[in-house]
Amino acid sequence: MRHWLRLLIGLVAAIVVAGPMATSAGAADTRTGNSVSVDSDEVANGDLYIFGDSVRIAGTVTGDLFVVARRVSISGTVSGSVTAAAQSLKISGTVENTVRLTGGDLLVSGSVQGDVVTGSTSTTVTRGASIGGDVYLGAGDAAFRGSVGGDVRGSADELTVDAPVTGSILVSARSLTLTRNARVGGNVRYASDEQATISPSAVVGGQTERTSSFRATGGPEIISALTGQFARLIIGLVTGLILLFVIPGPVIATADVIRGRWFGSVAAGVVGLITWPAAVAVLAVLVVGIPLALIGTALFVCFAWLSQIFVGLAIGRLVLPGRWKQAARGYNILALAIGMILIGAARAAPVPYLSLAVALIVMTIGIGGVLITVHMGATALRRAPARV
Repeated sequence: MRHWLRLLIGLVAAIVVAGPMATSAGAADTRTGNSVSVDSDEVANGDLYIFGDSVRIAGTVTGDLFVVARRVSISGTVSGSVTAAAQSLKISGTVENTVRLTGGDLLVSGSVQGDVVTGSTSTTVTRGASIGGDVYLGAGDAAFRGSVGGDVRGSADELTVDAPVTGSILVSARSLTLTRNARVGGNVRYASDEQATISPSAVVGGQTERTSSFRATGGPEIISALTGQFARLIIGLVTGLILLFVIPGPVIATADVIRGRWFGSVAAGVVGLITWPAAVAVLAVLVVGIPLALIGTALFVCFAWLSQIFVGLAIGRLVLPGRWKQAARGYNILALAIGMILIGAARAAPVPYLSLAVALIVMTIGIGGVLITVHMGATALRRAPARV
């Protein structure tokens, strides 16, 4: 799991699509279980909602497909859109509309005729595959060896283009590479810590411009700006500031748990990451549990993204002198700013995989701190004497 802002964006899209199902589970075909499949000789008419561990679509889905699972493979045909929250999504068949993914890895070896909106840690379009519309990247690594019919926009760590892109490339990236097979019909405009590596055999129909030597500034247009490191830091700081004004007690308590019980927070976070998919699958087995599975997934991803705030505040409170008035609002605002800036600086360092490692550690500790704080609160409520 990496760059949780982009994952949150993808999940919000997923929840919006799944909203009607949460209120009326019988309005569409809903399937649950450890292993769920649409066989090659099967046609699923209308929209299809699937919750499970392993999902295989070898047949035809005539409507939209919504999936919450660990692994998803599509070798058949989906006539509508695909919205997935999954650790991996492999498309070797055909999706006739948009693909939206929040989660792990996206591999396209078939055809996506619409746009691709990916909050994945890695995006790969293999040679011979095709995307008919635009590609919107949240972050992670991306490699395009198959054709893209529109633009490539957003933010990435390492971006490699080894195929035709009909539109423009407008990104912020740690590194950008255009190989000898790259054919870009429009402009190449990018913000990067490094000068782009462009093969002499690559073709760019428009202008090539490095808009900034720092990818943290956000890139050349609004999509890449909103998914850039600086924007993520500002959004995180603003969110943390709001939480400190609205619910300072729980936020500070969670930060103190992380600061004082960091090993326990790591352990609890690892347990939470392992058990969350299983819990969602168990809830989804029962139709009445599907709304709870959706709500639980949304809360889990929200807390995963908010983990940077809890961990940042804990780091700041550890750095600042203990003799200061730690209950003061100004003290905690300063601690939050210091901690999140340190986390952002560590993720921005030009070291391979460091950003991923920092994001995983922060997310694990943050989720663990939340789980321990909730457990402590529930225990205190149970032990409190009843009041008449």
